[in-house]
Amino acid sequence: MSIDKNIEAAEVAVCLGCSARMVRIRGTKEYWPYTEIRGNGGLRKEYPISQLPADVQQAIAKHEAAEAKQNLPACGNAPCSSSAA
Repeated sequence: MSIDKNIEAAEVAVCLGCSARMVRIRGTKEYWPYTEIRGNGGLRKEYPISQLPADVQQAIAKHEAAEAKQNLPACGNAPCSSSAA
């Protein structure tokens, strides 16, 4: 997990297993710092991972670790050999 990057509410929602709306409500209620980014659909909030509550940071790290594990090649971490017998 890159602690210096920002994350959108929808991404946090996937990590926490809730809706993006619930993330935005919690963020407002707990005064999470954010940056407003202007896009085609208007403004969106991005939260700095390093300034989110510990439980949210842990959920993000766990989710990213699970994604990284899924993206490993079939042979795992060992180098694949294509030697024909």
